[in-house]
Amino acid sequence: MKKFLVVALILVVSGISGVRAAGEKNALYVNVLPMLLSHLNIHYEGVIGQKTSLLVGLGYIPGVYGFSNDDWDVFTTIYKAGVGIYPNGQPLRGFYILPNIVYYSMNAKYKPTGMTGSVNFSSINVEFGHRWIWSGGVLFDLSIGAGIIPGGEIDAAGQKTSISSRAGLTHLGVEFGYVW
Repeated sequence: MKKFLVVALILVVSGISGVRAAGEKNALYVNVLPMLLSHLNIHYEGVIGQKTSLLVGLGYIPGVYGFSNDDWDVFTTIYKAGVGIYPNGQPLRGFYILPNIVYYSMNAKYKPTGMTGSVNFSSINVEFGHRWIWSGGVLFDLSIGAGIIPGGEIDAAGQKTSISSRAGLTHLGVEFGYVW
């Protein structure tokens, strides 16, 4: 994750020092709502067409949707990829639809025995949002999304806990970032 953050920082710095006359083709941003719950995330979005963009994201969640107890240490790494569709013909600006796939890699440790286990799963989502870009390249975005997340089970040394499957709200976003 450190390498990803270093690369992201280099992209931002190069964008700040670069020439903006060519137009805004890249965005780097974070969703601040999950960060209020210690869920770290960063997203990069690049223009790939007149009405489209490609999104990649990385996140880290301690716990499982708020799950925690004295017997388990659980953390999740999240990888996200999607295609942004901007009907207004201005990628990175205005209303958008973002179909995406999210891959979750959950790792657990059963504290009483020290045994570990993991489970990996994906979700399919669609997000809807609106993005504003202010002078100087400051990005502000509001978004909401729905999708399907399948359930699973974590098994560590015979101690099992299940993760419920669900369909419904999978994303709520208040994003801030930079566009270059």
